[in-house]
Amino acid sequence: MFTFKLKKYFAFTFLLSALLFSAAIARGAASVFSNDTQALVREGTKYYEGSGVKQDYKKAFQLFEQAADRGDAGAQYNLGLMYYEGQGINQDVHKAFQIWQKAADKGNKTAQYNLGYMYFEGKFIKQDYQKAFQLWEKSANQGFAIAQYNLALMYDTGKGIKQDYQKSFYWLQQAAQQGLPDAQDNLGRMYLMGQGVKQDPQKAIYWYEQAANQGFIHAQGLLGNIYALAMEGAPQDTQKAIYWLQKAANQGEAHSQLSLGRMYYMGKIVKQDYKKAFYWLEKAALQGEAEAQSALGFMYYEGEGVKKDYQKTIYWWQKAAVQGDAAAQNNLGYLYYSGEVVPQDYQKALYWYEKAAAQEESSDADAVAESQGDLGVIYYNGLGIKQDKQKGIFWLKKAAERGNKDAEKFLRDRSL
Repeated sequence: MFTFKLKKYFAFTFLLSALLFSAAIARGAASVFSNDTQALVREGTKYYEGSGVKQDYKKAFQLFEQAADRGDAGAQYNLGLMYYEGQGINQDVHKAFQIWQKAADKGNKTAQYNLGYMYFEGKFIKQDYQKAFQLWEKSANQGFAIAQYNLALMYDTGKGIKQDYQKSFYWLQQAAQQGLPDAQDNLGRMYLMGQGVKQDPQKAIYWYEQAANQGFIHAQGLLGNIYALAMEGAPQDTQKAIYWLQKAANQGEAHSQLSLGRMYYMGKIVKQDYKKAFYWLEKAALQGEAEAQSALGFMYYEGEGVKKDYQKTIYWWQKAAVQGDAAAQNNLGYLYYSGEVVPQDYQKALYWYEKAAAQEESSDADAVAESQGDLGVIYYNGLGIKQDKQKGIFWLKKAAERGNKDAEKFLRDRSL
């Protein structure tokens, strides 16, 4: 018997995305330095960006260097960036580090941030979480949003500092209020889970929406699931669910593609449409989403939304099975056990059934139970292997405990 069950998807992940390296240049502003110095920075910026003049990194470098020599921290930061990127000068990361150190000592928040990044990643210098923390804290206290976000990361994970969810929440909030979508998304998660702050689903949804409206894919997918499944006190809203899931899915977010495929397949909150289900499940499957691969295999088997194709059925079930999808493992086991579609092969059936049967914690409870039951029959009757009634009874009882009716009947009929 085939198992096909599309699960609900709703995962809370702290998306501490790849640390951001700041490559924005300082443009020149009012400072303690002379107007001539700031003029050099502004002129250098024009040549750097090609704003009103032909872009010329060499001229930009020369102008920034002149201002940096006069001690302007913004110019020093820009000069460091050009050394780091190899713009207008041969790349020299160590020179960039030295110049950024001068700017950071003068309080330049972006230089402080980038030095912290280099220490945190161990890029070109020895990794040092303590120094990264100290530099990011200085930058964060000056309002640099990315530094605030990364401080939250360090407090959340306890890297380089004692774990502290309340401080993590504090810094996420600071960054989120400045509009950083990564921070808004994760602030939503903290409100949703009550981590570092009192649980508040409505505030969670608010922050997810802030991030989603900026195009943050993870937040869009989560919002779609929240509205589709009426979770966290939100009313079920088909329009909002489809809107947000499609936003994320169209940007290639596999979980959202899976969610849309599931909704159209099951006809939950939308009209059942196997073709649309197939469309979205295939997109998710091609990105390696095991549940979508398993579902796609079933649709090829049944000819739902697509022409029947048993070779593709086996192809997609194998893809899902090697990733640990219990339903696909059970289905492959059944194909080889029954000799349906493929030549009967108890050894291969045994292989896939054992894979699925061992997944005691799997959410595919029916698939696990069916595999355990058929595995028990194979061992009990010695089908293609040496008979082992004791092992057969063991697996049949496992299946019966999970409510598998066939296993219960097999045991009952033999007074086992």
